[in-house]
Amino acid sequence: MPAASFAEVLCTTSSGNTAIGTSAIALFDEDHNSVVFSNQISDDIVWDRTAGTFRFKNDGIYHVVVNLITETAAGTRTHTVTFNLNSAAAIYTGAALTPAAFDPLSHTHQRIISISAGDVLHVK
Repeated sequence: MPAASFAEVLCTTSSGNTAIGTSAIALFDEDHNSVVFSNQISDDIVWDRTAGTFRFKNDGIYHVVVNLITETAAGTRTHTVTFNLNSAAAIYTGAALTPAAFDPLSHTHQRIISISAGDVLHVK
């Protein structure tokens, strides 16, 4: 039986509360201002640090979990997260209403995804 596949990417530093902004961009992109990541990733998953994507070397069923702690620069905002496989439309969309009085807010997004070798996961 093959070893388990895993990818853990943890944001250890983020001093800019406007690192993401208002458009859909890759969450795990090291190009964000004032963001530092640590990671532990199995050999069969490749994290492209500049694109913020994950490429899978093997077919399989993967449980993707993204736990975020987000805040808004001002006011109440809805923080939307999408998972896209390759260049297709979103295969998952979730949202968290983040009132300024409750900043920061933790929210978890997850989906079980059937992956083919060579597929690329975008988390935005």
